[in-house]
Amino acid sequence: MMLSIASLICSHLYGVGNLFQHIQKKADEWEVKMEVIAELRYDLPASYKFHKKKSVDIEVDFIRFSAKKLLN
Repeated sequence: MMLSIASLICSHLYGVGNLFQHIQKKADEWEVKMEVIAELRYDLPASYKFHKKKSVDIEVDFIRFSAKKLLN
């Protein structure tokens, strides 16, 4: 689990959408507190030559995960 590797707090950017509900379900399952710190726009550059646009703005959530209980 990410918190066992990264101490007691871990933050991550996630794209907005249906994935959020899955992440919340997993956080509850792992007994991890999940808190949306900010809703941001991220400039995603083109990864391949066939992409028509040089970059696109996408909505992301900056999420903080922390242990509900202190690990012994």
